[in-house]
Amino acid sequence: MTNQPGSLILPDVPKIENLEYPDIFADALGVALCYHDEGVYTRCGLLRDAYRLTPGHRDGVYGAISTITGRGWLIGFDEAHYYPEQYDTKDPHVSLAVAGLEATWEHHETLSEAVRAMDHVPEFFWNQDCAYPVDPQQAAGFIARTEPMDGAAIRRYVTEYLAARQRPVIALLHLPGAPVVEMALLTGYEDGGVAILGR
Repeated sequence: MTNQPGSLILPDVPKIENLEYPDIFADALGVALCYHDEGVYTRCGLLRDAYRLTPGHRDGVYGAISTITGRGWLIGFDEAHYYPEQYDTKDPHVSLAVAGLEATWEHHETLSEAVRAMDHVPEFFWNQDCAYPVDPQQAAGFIARTEPMDGAAIRRYVTEYLAARQRPVIALLHLPGAPVVEMALLTGYEDGGVAILGR
């Protein structure tokens, strides 16, 4: 890409939050697609017609994405957790966490559905240089939906995307010292992409 700045930081990107039940991807997608783009509320049929949302209604965007894909019900808990008294479940899912690597592998199709529901074409890439240990059988469905790239190609894609589209990139990351692999928002870069910034 020509005239791409050597460093870039998107200003005032909201942090990912746990809203209602922790669906990290749904909130990250809402932040990324609505970032500095109030027109999405009129262009996107889901937000305009189904939910009639207005700019700034972040909880509504989150709820629309999570509901339309059924992620909260598919991933958060099953029938035994929803009706613990009928199944004699002593320890139901308290967190209802729609998050984490296992949920991503098991319900990978909901990621594409969520992006399409927001009237966008999903793009998923798999870092072939990833050093995090992944069970190939568990991850097979997800990886099959992605375009494989090496780390350098992904770094170029991220920097070009940020510079051209001026919106955050969603990444499934394992950060050193973090206890889980989870979605994050990539919001900038330095030194031509040597350092990728996020939150």
